[in-house]
Amino acid sequence: MKKILDFLFPAHGRAAMFDPAAVVQHCKTIGSSQLLCQTARNALRKAHGRLMLICAPVLLGGCFGAGNIDIVKNSVWTAMPDTTIGKALDSRVSCTSPHWREFDDERGRRIVEYSCEFQGVQEYLASETQRVVGLYEQEVQGTLTLLNATLQRAQAKVQGLRDGKAEMLSRHAQWAAEDEERSKTIQNDLKTLESMRDCPAFQPDLLQTKGIGTQLKFEAKRCGRYSRASDDPYVQKWGSLVQQLQGDLQRLARSVDVRREQIAERDDAIARAEAELAILDQEKAQKATAVQDKGASAQAELQNKASAHLKNYKSLREITQWSIVNGEPVHVGSAVELQAGAITLTEPMPVSFVINDTRDETPDLARRVRTTNMIDSMWGRYKRQSGG
Repeated sequence: MKKILDFLFPAHGRAAMFDPAAVVQHCKTIGSSQLLCQTARNALRKAHGRLMLICAPVLLGGCFGAGNIDIVKNSVWTAMPDTTIGKALDSRVSCTSPHWREFDDERGRRIVEYSCEFQGVQEYLASETQRVVGLYEQEVQGTLTLLNATLQRAQAKVQGLRDGKAEMLSRHAQWAAEDEERSKTIQNDLKTLESMRDCPAFQPDLLQTKGIGTQLKFEAKRCGRYSRASDDPYVQKWGSLVQQLQGDLQRLARSVDVRREQIAERDDAIARAEAELAILDQEKAQKATAVQDKGASAQAELQNKASAHLKNYKSLREITQWSIVNGEPVHVGSAVELQAGAITLTEPMPVSFVINDTRDETPDLARRVRTTNMIDSMWGRYKRQSGG
């Protein structure tokens, strides 16, 4: 009997105690072979009292056929040295309902598989839909804002032209009064100069136009020195001054015409601006209605498609697999699996994604950037494949 026990538990002495019921229950739990369990049970029953035995968990796994899952769960990631893989994965915030299993793959490898289901995905997708709907609304409001800004610029242009005309009329009125006064002065000086055609009749104080009297004063000092009027500098200067004053009168008259033309041009500009404003006002109303209708239609279509897609959502799982090589876990691969309607999509993920998501304890899914980027990618693939 001792030989049988020594065969089952080699070189472990009697440091721990097991009764037959415990061994049988352990056999059932870990699924060892029936013959081996029956042999151990019979050996323990026939032993005197309780046998002192020791069998570490890993050795128990070797004895009774269990332990591959425990090998993985008790391992440690280099990036998370403060905890085991099992503790880390079984306590994740975003991916819950952990499930472990082992099986043989098509290559004959013993595979340990961990899977979990991401929580809050439907709620996140619904909130993203509302965010996109909000973007449509922002686009509509942005277009309306541009239309209003264009209309306001046109209104400001009309008002600016009107204000400019008012300022112009005010300036023109002031200039017209000044020109009228100037014209009267020139006309009076022309009459006075007519009476001063001869040098002896020169009276500079009677002239009102600035500088006119001074120009003749020097020539008047030489009165009577010339026998012919054509040679008399006074006569010559007098004639040039008369021409100058007559030219000033003509320029003043033309200034009135120029101001009339400016007012007419401003009136034309105002009329064109008002016509443009009326067109813009009408177009703004039409475009605003069209933009709002288009936006509402696009939002409704988006909402309908999104609702249909969300109804088809079933689950988003993460799956990670290890193979057991010489008693050590070797990472085979990680992936996420989306199930929606009749469509199942799988996308490989680096183990760094699993580790980083495991380390991220942010409870709000929308703030978990890596996870939401993955969800957006998978959901985008599903919508394209489902025709939406």
